Amino acid sequence: MYEGWNASHFAELWYVFDHLDQEPWHGSEADRKMAEEVSSYWVNFARSGNPNSAGLARWPMFTDGDSKVLYLGDPMVVGRVANINTLSVLDTVYASVRGKPFAAR
Repeated sequence: MYEGWNASHFAELWYVFDHLDQEPWHGSEADRKMAEEVSSYWVNFARSGNPNSAGLARWPMFTDGDSKVLYLGDPMVVGRVANINTLSVLDTVYASVRGKPFAAR
């Protein structure tokens, strides 16, 4: 049914809310494990402002000086943003419009 959709914006919701059974494909064991872990990160963050807890790979805080992220996969791993210099153009664009009324743009 979703063949060819690739990674869609809403696709993370089945994992965030651990609801893989709501879709006919139900997911693999790796999908189920990821859904459990991702939903745990979200619950932890909602509860305390920190996604980390025992039994989960450490989700690093992203900083300008240490641009590390958690790659969601099997296994979950921490790594650097591969194209951080290219993405920095977004910082420039957002900085130029941040705080301005829409009509002034």
